[in-house]
Amino acid sequence: MANTWLDDEMINPGVPRNGVFPVSSCPRLPAPPVPARPLVLNADRQAAILLRYYVDELAARFDLCDPQSHFTLVVPHRARSSTPLRMAILTTSARHLVRLPRHRNHYGEVEWQGHRLRELTEESALDYHTVCIRDLLALSMDPGQIHNENLLAAAIILRTDEEMDAPLREDPEDQEVFLRMLNVFISAQVPCVESPWSSPTDRLRQAAFWVALRQEVLSSFMKQRALNFPLAHCHSFRSLSPTTDDIWANRLIIFCADVLEYCYGSRDAPPVRSVHRWKELMAYQDELHSSLPPSFDPLYLRDPDADTDEIFPEIWLLDRSHVTGTNHGDLARLLLLVFDPTRPHLGPGSAAGHRAMMQDVRAIVCRLCGVALGHRHSPSAFFEALMGIITCGEYFEESREQTALLEVLAVMRREHAFPTEGVEARLRKAWLSECAV
Repeated sequence: MANTWLDDEMINPGVPRNGVFPVSSCPRLPAPPVPARPLVLNADRQAAILLRYYVDELAARFDLCDPQSHFTLVVPHRARSSTPLRMAILTTSARHLVRLPRHRNHYGEVEWQGHRLRELTEESALDYHTVCIRDLLALSMDPGQIHNENLLAAAIILRTDEEMDAPLREDPEDQEVFLRMLNVFISAQVPCVESPWSSPTDRLRQAAFWVALRQEVLSSFMKQRALNFPLAHCHSFRSLSPTTDDIWANRLIIFCADVLEYCYGSRDAPPVRSVHRWKELMAYQDELHSSLPPSFDPLYLRDPDADTDEIFPEIWLLDRSHVTGTNHGDLARLLLLVFDPTRPHLGPGSAAGHRAMMQDVRAIVCRLCGVALGHRHSPSAFFEALMGIITCGEYFEESREQTALLEVLAVMRREHAFPTEGVEARLRKAWLSECAV
């Protein structure tokens, strides 16, 4: 079988990591226009500060499995010449800054690293957001622009900003504007077969692809809906051959996406929850985890101290790709436990089977929380813990466990600007309902 555009250098051992992918007959995407002279932001100090805030505080969350850090090192330079990309960065920086109390001075103004942003308010952050959405939606309907990798990156950044709210809202009318818009750019820019991904433009597209996949895994998991992503391009990532740690992390993410397709279906087909497919996934899960290199082992691991009422283990991992990969592996394991078709749902053994499943799921959620608290600087680790808390938080019945989960959500709110109040309220309501039964 021919390799897809995502393998070769990144998958096959022994291939030089020189950015050269095999040439095929698939036509190349249109070359981007020659960039305009970079914008000098002297006239807009606030915009310059917001761009720096993105680089210093936010960009790393996009580069979790990208050793070349495209969203940190390449995207900000592109933003100086691309208005939609610049507006996406300003939007996410502004909305993040206005939400964190630690960035308020005693006058109530936003202040970062000694720079006072007197005019930055919730309203001005919303203005950035409105302009960015308007422009990107218009450009996504322009056939001449859908191959522009800067717009793909802008849509990804803006969707991440939107996800700070959307998965945390209990809203049946939750819009998938960003998903539809992002799919326009992805469908246009992901080649049909092997393609020579050798230019910086192509490498940025590839980095954007992986961020978009993580976003879709998160959205599908949170909303318990079909996975809306072209996994056909990821076939080579189901290999277990030796490779780099960032590729192992991506393999774990692909596996989580495969499990989501089993549970909820894809955009092309409803779920087929057969026992045969579940057993295939379970077998591959065992092979995948047994094949992981030792670098994925925790740097430090300590079980919770029962004498001090600790709930979560203390887990430290060495690299951000290890955190991301390990957490997605645990999320996949959680789903396979919940959707186990071999567990009896009625009759003898059903109650015991359900209790055992709940115990295993609680252990996974505790691990996710332990990883998040062990990597307190990482918003992504907390978001992955949140995925477990939202879906399985009701399984925690002891008050001390519930208090510990609420504290994880409080850390997310205080330190990473995630508005978790709605999740906390829904969990409290669910726990009270269980007590009333």
